Amino acid sequence: MLWLVTSMSCTLLESFTDSSPPKSSILFLVSDTTRADAFGQVDTPNLDALGNSKNGQMVEMAVAPSSWTSPSVLSMFTGQSVREHGWDYPIAQEMIRNKMEYPAISKDSQTLAEVLADAGYETRGYIANRFLIRELGFSRGFEKWQYMTDEELPSTVTQDLLAADTDEPHFFYVHFFGPHQPLRPSDARIQKYEIDERIFGEKGLGFRFMKESEENIPIYKSVYDAVIEDTDERMGLVI
Repeated sequence: MLWLVTSMSCTLLESFTDSSPPKSSILFLVSDTTRADAFGQVDTPNLDALGNSKNGQMVEMAVAPSSWTSPSVLSMFTGQSVREHGWDYPIAQEMIRNKMEYPAISKDSQTLAEVLADAGYETRGYIANRFLIRELGFSRGFEKWQYMTDEELPSTVTQDLLAADTDEPHFFYVHFFGPHQPLRPSDARIQKYEIDERIFGEKGLGFRFMKESEENIPIYKSVYDAVIEDTDERMGLVI
């Protein structure tokens, strides 16, 4: 999972005293299921520019807190390891198989949104990962926590950013689903990578496609690369 944080200055100078510096607004961008080795092989001009900017930083070695999204997101929200926050459960298929239900996140783990809300920030979350809209506590501290598709994210977030009150600091959490299977690139990327559209199911291309034949592995890789480029373009619109 790739995650980026970029800060933008707010026009708060008049509302603060000399001893109280203006608060920066925060745009927190996440791309689900993004492999580090995809970069350098595909065109990601927006993320490359962000990492190479004066205030950017490229981290060459990073390890996700967990093997899947939700515990990792909670670690990002709390600054705690999975062992510390304790929300260490298997993926949904395993839970269903064992007739288990996910518990709510412990209120002992204070989230970033809760901290920032207490500090006077307007907090908004936009997520394309359906799991995160479950009533488990991921939305704690957010005034707005809204699910939408990757295609809808850029325009919705941009509209809200432009309409935001510049006299108040903001925390915008934007979570793209993109590279998570089932994959479905844009028509432009399908054409660029010369992908046969007949391989896609109703929801896209699942990873089981690779298990059907070794010949399918490079095809899946091309589809994945295409979606990485789509995600970079959509993140660029928000940035």
